[in-house]
Amino acid sequence: MKTLNISFLLLLMTTTLTFGQQVEAINLEQHINQQAIGKVGIRTTFEFKESEAEKSIEHLQKLSQFATGKSNPIFYRFFQNVEKPEQIVLFEEWASVADYQNETYQSYRHKCLNDLVKAIRGVKWYRAMSNEREKHNTADLAFLDTIPATAPTAQKTLDRLNKVGMGTSPFVLFVDVPIKKEGITATRKSVAQIQVETLKEERAIHYGYFQNLEDAGDFLLFEWWTESDGMNDHLQYDYFVQLMKTFGAFGGDGRKIGIYRPLKF
Repeated sequence: MKTLNISFLLLLMTTTLTFGQQVEAINLEQHINQQAIGKVGIRTTFEFKESEAEKSIEHLQKLSQFATGKSNPIFYRFFQNVEKPEQIVLFEEWASVADYQNETYQSYRHKCLNDLVKAIRGVKWYRAMSNEREKHNTADLAFLDTIPATAPTAQKTLDRLNKVGMGTSPFVLFVDVPIKKEGITATRKSVAQIQVETLKEERAIHYGYFQNLEDAGDFLLFEWWTESDGMNDHLQYDYFVQLMKTFGAFGGDGRKIGIYRPLKF
């Protein structure tokens, strides 16, 4: 089967495609449904010109109203890049692809995003990692005990937060983590374990790992903290140190960390 572009599924709902593109989008829809993916995450990146920002944000506010007071989507929020304010990310979590595709939401989405299609810079679909999904994962993580522990640090991220005056404010990190092919199974097990423990931490507002549906070696960490001290404390726990050993053993080049502030809608 050829590799399909998951962004087509969103574009099918937001703009006019050629017949061939619509067929490919429909095939993709069938393809991802056949995978029995379960909970999914969707990251949509927008970039607005300064002159269009105010009007565009009004459209995004209307779109966010759909999720207010509903149990599904599970999560639905907009975030602004603190170092690149013209960039806004919508991050969604849905219980299933079918829930995302429901007619009421797609009609509302089309209405709100019709004027914003040109601002979309990227759409990525992810499989949500969960302890339940990985409970039958047979990866042997005993090798981690042979890897010397290193003191993890987030000093560069803390410096970036302080530079924009957000050291004591709620913030979000989108961390793109490339993983080598031979380490994908072990990474899935490791990240499923750590997110269960992290969500017990008092200053963790939201925390989850996701695996790109188009590229199995592309993992996303989405973390939302009340303040930087919460993240710093998180780095000291044994389960985080173990995860860093996994990334050290199997991590590829090109890890990226984006810092965002939650928008009020």
